[in-house]
This record gives sequence, structure tokens and C-alpha cells, in this order.
Amino acid sequence: MKKIKKYLALQLMILMAGSASAQVYTSPNMFFEEWFLVNPSAITMYGDMSVMASSNISTSGIQDAPVSNYLLFRSTLAENMGGGLRLSRDVRGNFRTTSITGSYAYHVKVFSEHHLNFGLSLGLNTQNFDVVHVDVFDTEDPLLQNGDYRKNTLMNEVGIHYNWKDLEVGAVGSYLLQSHNHIMTYAAYTYAIPGVDKLYVVPNVLYQYLPEYENQLHAALKIGYDMFWAAYSYVTNKDMMAAAGVSYFNFDLGYAYKFSNAEMARIASFSNQIFLRYNFQRDNNRAQGQPAPWE
Repeated sequence: MKKIKKYLALQLMILMAGSASAQVYTSPNMFFEEWFLVNPSAITMYGDMSVMASSNISTSGIQDAPVSNYLLFRSTLAENMGGGLRLSRDVRGNFRTTSITGSYAYHVKVFSEHHLNFGLSLGLNTQNFDVVHVDVFDTEDPLLQNGDYRKNTLMNEVGIHYNWKDLEVGAVGSYLLQSHNHIMTYAAYTYAIPGVDKLYVVPNVLYQYLPEYENQLHAALKIGYDMFWAAYSYVTNKDMMAAAGVSYFNFDLGYAYKFSNAEMARIASFSNQIFLRYNFQRDNNRAQGQPAPWE
């Protein structure tokens, strides 16, 4: 019984320590397919309305493997404004993290070909430890009956996204009202292959400053032809990813397989992510890299 108490207490200490940062630092594998996943200011760069569902499952053959689910909605509200909603649910064993965030973005045209998008988000992040499914012998243990295992934290983000022709650059800071800022910066460039219609390549980089962990750099290369695309990425924590996707009418579908060469790879060696997006008013010119109507 003492061992069980120590095990439970250890998990609770980990939860409380994690609550100091108020989040589990995760980045969607296919972040380059939906910048709104990481930056509220990206809402106005698309110039349409869409809803997206995404699920990421770590399948290493262990029971109760980590699962992360996302649901996003974004839309233009006026000529230069946009709004969005993000819901997420992260489950890792007995730990649960749920967040809901509302976002607002504003677009500013600078000169003729330079565009700035500013955005902010506010929401609530809830972390808790699920004692109901803890495998113990004594369910009447006071440690299970009297503990408070829930932590609510205000979520806040401020972001900027810049466009110049085929170049995109962005930055976002999370939890700026707290002292543990999570900062991400990224850049992408779309290059059309000369002489081959509808063939293009898009190199992407994303850098994360993680207050409690080692900083990470994500480097990805996406190759697309007409309605199909494929991508490969590498992360400095030794994670790698291969992905593919297709756009058909108003639907976008993508799948990513992530694998790792890190020290813990034998425990959690790979994961699968899939996303489905529906664009209510797809702008075909925008989908092909052309300016939105107000640009």
C-alpha cells in the first residue's frame, strides 16, 4: 500500500509541476497546413471560412497511449477582420488537459505587396488527474478521497503573421501574462517549379522556445502537384515525420506518420495524425497562392 501511495503521490507531483506551466507543449505534425493551429493572427491570411478536425495518436503498443484531438473554426468577419475558435483535448494516461480558446485577427496592407496580420487569443486551460481509473487496492484511501487534482489557468496569446508575395513569416507568444512564456517563430516560402504547371515546393521552419524544456527547431519540406502534396520534416529532438495530403472540391485531407530516434523511442516510437478540413467558401485563387480579394 505504501508503494501505491508513493506512486500516486509521484504522479500528482508531476501534474502539479506541469500545472506551473499550465500546458503540455505539443506541436501538430502538419503545422504548415494550418497556421491557425499555432498562431491566431493567421486567421485573416486565408480569406475564407473553414472547420477542421485533427487527431494525433501515439501507438507504441502500450495501453492508454497518448491522444491529442483538435477542433478549429475560423472565418473572416469583415474585409480586414477574422475570428476563430480552437478546442483541444490531450490525454496522457491519467492526466487530462482540455482547452478552449477564442481568437481575433486584423489584417493591414502595407504598401502594395506587404501584408501584416495581427491576432490575439483568450481562453481557459484545465488540467486534472483522473483518480477514478487509478488501479489501487484501497479505494477509500484518504489520498484518493480528499485530493484536489484540478488546475484552471487563463490562456492568452499574441501573434503576428507577415506576407510578401510567396514568403510567410510569423511569431506568437503564449501565456504572456504569466512568467513562463512559450514563444514560436516560423517561416515558409512557396516556390513554383519553372516549366512544370502546378508543381511547387515549400520549405518550412518553426522554432520553439520552451521554458521548461530544451528548445526545438522543426524543419520541413513540402512538395505539391495540383491537388496532391507530400512532406517530410525533422525536429532537433530527433523526431521525424512523413506526411501526405489531397484537396478535393472543398475538402482537405492529410495524414502524418511521426517516428523517433530519441532515447525514449523504445517506449513511444511513433504516432499517427490525421486531419480533415472543410472550406465553406473556398477561394480557388487563394488555394493556388494568389492574393485574397482585399489584397
